[in-house]
Amino acid sequence: MNKIIKNLRKKVRLKIYNIARYDYLKRIVGKLGKIVEEDDKITIYATQRLVDKNNKKNFNELICNGMNTYCEEPRKIVEEIYNLNKPIYFMFDGIVFDNFTRLYSHFSNVIFKNCTFNNGLQILYAANVTLENNKYINWTNFYEYGNSFLYGDVDKLTIINDEFVNSYDLKKYSKTRFGINISTNKVNIINSNLCAESQGQINIKAKEMSLVNSTIAGPEIYLDSESIKSSDTILKSDNGIIIDNKNNDFTGDVQAPTVIYNGIDLNASNKSVLINAEYISLKKARYELLQKLRNLRNYCKQINADKVKGIQEQLDSRPISKVLSRK
Repeated sequence: MNKIIKNLRKKVRLKIYNIARYDYLKRIVGKLGKIVEEDDKITIYATQRLVDKNNKKNFNELICNGMNTYCEEPRKIVEEIYNLNKPIYFMFDGIVFDNFTRLYSHFSNVIFKNCTFNNGLQILYAANVTLENNKYINWTNFYEYGNSFLYGDVDKLTIINDEFVNSYDLKKYSKTRFGINISTNKVNIINSNLCAESQGQINIKAKEMSLVNSTIAGPEIYLDSESIKSSDTILKSDNGIIIDNKNNDFTGDVQAPTVIYNGIDLNASNKSVLINAEYISLKKARYELLQKLRNLRNYCKQINADKVKGIQEQLDSRPISKVLSRK
């Protein structure tokens, strides 16, 4: 009898523990959709109803935080009490964001797939964001935050199988700043087409950049990254392309009236140019030679100017009577 009671108490305690554990999990991550826990991760599958219910103000404000294991008190709860120290994934699949959307995401991974964004996606901070096969609609030149449709800071950004183009039906009748202005540690652009328009630009600053089988186009393109790994990717711009690449490891096709690579004007003249180490080395050598020739020309001009000045000073210092007598 005592053994039966003991087992019942054990089952009750386990049930109470599981209820408390689920309630904690739901309170931290479960406001946007269904929670599915697996051995190696926890995924929240967002629903349109819960996204609209919990995030709509004058705009969509998405708070997608995972488990905080950096602070002592929540770390004890997550790791020691509830054993919830797993990667957290927020999956938005087919969600329509009918207005400007602002994202906050700490300690989690956020995936937007087959979604529709209207008038801006601003990332105030996120650890890991993936954009895949989404639709982007921009009908105005004003954004609630920042100066581009996709704007903000993210530790890692992946754009894969995506068409980042303005799908607004009447876009030819208005001016926008549809584009990208992102700062990140690592960005991967894979099998995608990124196209800024009107007054917009593509401006990506990253520590590491990977460009695979993609097209990046816009009025202006700025890429600033220590390392740029590129394959089967082309950059096109109506005005100009500037690439700052500390490791000098970018290889790819660029097409624009003006192309500046690590401060060197490549004189592209709107022709397609294949940038690689050999091409840059040759351009750099020519640039340095031209600089030396310019310096030599300026030096010679300065010598001649100094001679003329010296003669003029000699003439100016002589008495006028002596100058006249010479005549």
